[in-house]
Order: sequence, then C-alpha cells, then structure tokens
Amino acid sequence: MVGPSNGYGEQYVTTKPAQSRTYRGGTELLCENTEPSGRIEVVPADGGNPGVSVVDVLQGATAGPVDYSLFGGYTIAATQVGAVQHKNLPPVVATPQTSKQLAVATYNVENLAPGDPASKYAQLAHGVVTNLAKPDIVAVEEVQDNNGVVAADQTLTKLTAAISAAGGPKHDWREIDPVNDQDGGEPGGNIRVVFLFNPERVSFVDRGAPSGAFQRLIRSRGDHRGVSA
Repeated sequence: MVGPSNGYGEQYVTTKPAQSRTYRGGTELLCENTEPSGRIEVVPADGGNPGVSVVDVLQGATAGPVDYSLFGGYTIAATQVGAVQHKNLPPVVATPQTSKQLAVATYNVENLAPGDPASKYAQLAHGVVTNLAKPDIVAVEEVQDNNGVVAADQTLTKLTAAISAAGGPKHDWREIDPVNDQDGGEPGGNIRVVFLFNPERVSFVDRGAPSGAFQRLIRSRGDHRGVSA
C-alpha cells in the first residue's frame, strides 16, 4: 500500500514499488495533476473498508472492473479484495528543535469544526505535541468556522486548549476570515489556513488594516496586491 484507507474505504496500491518511492514507502506525486503510472486506487465494491496503512500488503487476488477518475487515476471497483498483511508502520516523530532553531510545520485538520468530538481534538493535539514535537509555528489547514458566518474563534479555542492539555504551549493565532461560501470546503464550513504560534518563542507583527485613502486607491486601480488584514 502507498496510501492509508480513508473514511470512504479508498486506498492506493502500486504495481511499481520502486517508482517515486518515499522514505516511508509511499509514492511521491512529483507535480500537480501527474499520477505515477503504477499507482492504482482500490475501492471495495461492497462499501467495506480494509483499514490499511502505508506499506501494508494485499495478499492474493484483488479484482474488479477498472475505471479512470480525474481525481486519482485508475480505480479498481474491487469485487474481491486480497487479505491484508499489516506491517504496523509506526507514526513519524519529529526531532525537537534546539533553542537556536525555529521549527515550522503544516498540519491538515480535515474540516475541523466546533461540533467535532473531543476525541478528534485530542488526536490532533497529540499530533502537534508528540509527532510534530511542539513546533514554534504551525500552518493549520482546513479550519472551519463556528458553524456560522464566518469567524472561527470557537474552533481555534478548542484546538489550542487541547494542545495545551496534551502538554504543548499555549498558542496564539492569526488568520483572515474567508468570504462566506467562496473559499471551498464543505458548504457553510468556510475553511481557512490559520497560523498558530508559540508567543514564548516567536512574535507576530500585525500590519493592521490599510488606510481609507489607500483602500480607495487600490479599488480605483482594481489591484489588491499587498493588502492584508
């Protein structure tokens, strides 16, 4: 396997194990919209989920009709799935930064919302504290709003509290609220990227809103480059 099972029972295998191989046994996508030729998605036709991880192996025959998807290349709608041989690949644990180093990480929290269970927040916090080794700055992807338009302070308060409870620092954050239903994600979710940072290690210089005269100038030119909230 070169990709773990997701919540929809989808996973990727490869027919060319040495092709674009990562150090963890996955397959690297070297550029946008380019699929390695050996990478194939397997989806059980009965809706089952094999629960595999990277470097696990499907033993015996996996068979079914083959289709092609613009979202992932060739797909097998598997009417027969081989037996799973689990390799139990351990999660990656980062090396903690020294006092003279700055650690920066990205972290996709997969449409995190205030209504998500506490177990999800705890798992994400464990990832930040243990697996990412408490980075100084975390660019967090797919943070949803408060189930309203469009602030996300409730989501971020719960996330940063969970990180602190897991033994991490008390993070501050900065983000720009998206325009309602314009930036992708689930309808009404209004996902955005948020920068979490440890104020004991780094500081954030707020630029503030542009002046009224400058706002009028850029509107008249139709050019919004260089403007930040």
